[in-house]
Amino acid sequence: MRGDGCSATCTVETGYTCGGSPSTCTAICGDGLVLGGEGCDDGNTKRGDGCSASCTVETGYTCGGAPSTCTRDLRRRR
Repeated sequence: MRGDGCSATCTVETGYTCGGSPSTCTAICGDGLVLGGEGCDDGNTKRGDGCSASCTVETGYTCGGAPSTCTRDLRRRR
């Protein structure tokens, strides 16, 4: 199935890593591609920049694009 990490010809799709038998594929966090269950991917795995080390959008930020650009959501600050 396209988009699950393993192509129709059984090759690993760009942005995924696969292993095991049967293979299980997961998106590579930190590569700048927003795939699988990633909420963002800014091309690194640093915390505190809006996109976490596990590629989820951090509280108080809004992220978009690939690679993701994150900005502070000033409406949420109190």
